Amino acid sequence: MASFSIWHWAIVLIIAGYLWLALLPRMRAAVGGAGELDALSVVPLPRGDIDSQSKAEAMRDALLLRLRKRCDERGIAFTSFESIKGSDRVWLRLEFVQQIPEAPLSLRGALVIEVERHDFHRFENLLKVHLGRGSLRRVVDGYIELGDADIESALDFVVGQRGPLPRLRSRRIRQSLLQLWRPKNKIARIRRDWIKTALWSVGLIALLVLVAGVGGEGAALFNSSDGSGVEALPALVVVLCLGLGEFLSRRRRVHVLNIGRPKSDPLALIRLDSWQTTVNHLGPRHGEVRAEVLKRLGASVPAGVVVAPETVSYASIDGKVEREQIVARFRRAMAFVHLEAYGDELYVAWDSHVNAGIWVEQEAARGIDRPTGKHVLANRVVSGWQRPNEYDLNDASFLTEWIHAGVTAVIRQKVAEHQIDQDIDFTVQRESRSTALRAERSDGEPQKARRFGLGALKRSG
Repeated sequence: MASFSIWHWAIVLIIAGYLWLALLPRMRAAVGGAGELDALSVVPLPRGDIDSQSKAEAMRDALLLRLRKRCDERGIAFTSFESIKGSDRVWLRLEFVQQIPEAPLSLRGALVIEVERHDFHRFENLLKVHLGRGSLRRVVDGYIELGDADIESALDFVVGQRGPLPRLRSRRIRQSLLQLWRPKNKIARIRRDWIKTALWSVGLIALLVLVAGVGGEGAALFNSSDGSGVEALPALVVVLCLGLGEFLSRRRRVHVLNIGRPKSDPLALIRLDSWQTTVNHLGPRHGEVRAEVLKRLGASVPAGVVVAPETVSYASIDGKVEREQIVARFRRAMAFVHLEAYGDELYVAWDSHVNAGIWVEQEAARGIDRPTGKHVLANRVVSGWQRPNEYDLNDASFLTEWIHAGVTAVIRQKVAEHQIDQDIDFTVQRESRSTALRAERSDGEPQKARRFGLGALKRSG
């Protein structure tokens, strides 16, 4: 076998350097993540409900409704939890606990269903099912849907009416080459750029011939008659194919394909101001005061501000807790009004925030768009983080003052109306604006997959 000369190594180093320079920008973009946005990446993506995130949340809500209805029909007691709106991980969880009165024993089970997103694929949303009862566990993914029979089997298992782990027989995607009876979940909208693929394939084959076929019969095809030549032909093919492929990539116009973002942004709240007080003798009039606050805020709502009641739930040490709050939104500013009765006392409070959570684009596929025939970069949206600026803080300050004026006006009115002799401090507790301007994302690394053990009672995604 002929040995590599300096000229051989020079060709290999040139090709390796070319590949490195060609792929370096793409590699940097891949490892960069979807953290803070720069000025060039701020694109006003349309809002709607046709994106895979909104479809996943709608799919979860419909599935949760079916499960609740079936449990009610069968008389099964359960506690349900679900991911917060805007969370990248969309899931629902049903907890089942059956107490045995004769002894301090209980039978515990859980059913967790995750809705996974696969943008631009044949099936955009797939289901991942977690079954658990005692020490028995099973996690199966790739479900296109869950049929009524599988829901019954899952409920029978988690409530203890079925011994072994059930085999759910709903439709699933193909996950191995041997599962020919299952449909493949391939990218449906984007097809491969076959010209570029062919150029890269020929270039790679030529590169392998150049590196591996130096001596023996393989080298004789390209060497000179005395055996001292070099493999000029495969080297030339490598350079031509890779160079032509890169030339075509840089010359063509690449469009960005994005089907939009959800109507509401993900939550990454930075706390700003707050106010709270306790008013005597208004606890029994809790509903009356809440209705008056909603009426007052709704009657004078400025343009762009949205005010609505919202029910929140969370897991406490004594089980599931649900509370109602009033939420006001204005651009990236949010404020929450809380009214809670504690016997004869009424606790009234509000807190304002600026939201650093936004939807950002993440590359999902590259290729040719089938409907238009154009070269596209297909992006999906994921939750990201953007530090607020002084204008965002101005919006939050405006919302703060408007909320404070409306809530305190109602409290003053009720105190005078019911002749309550009490001194109330209406001073707002201010937080530093400069701290919000320098805020950093608390979770610097991508969130790791959370285990859905039977003891996990988490509402946030």
